[in-house]
Amino acid sequence: MTWDAFALAIIAAAGVAGLLLTQVRDVLMKVVEVLDAWNLVRRSWITRRGERPAEEEGAEG
Repeated sequence: MTWDAFALAIIAAAGVAGLLLTQVRDVLMKVVEVLDAWNLVRRSWITRRGERPAEEEGAEG
């Protein structure tokens, strides 16, 4: 193995590691967004549990 091939392998490994870390970060950020949205939906369901849906409120007229 020549020094050129060794240097190229190091650069390629650094590029792959950087790409992998970026992808993991993006996936984890999406997981956080999904969990926040799910908590918002759960809070909405909990607060509306005893209330009638908005569509039925105006129907009694």
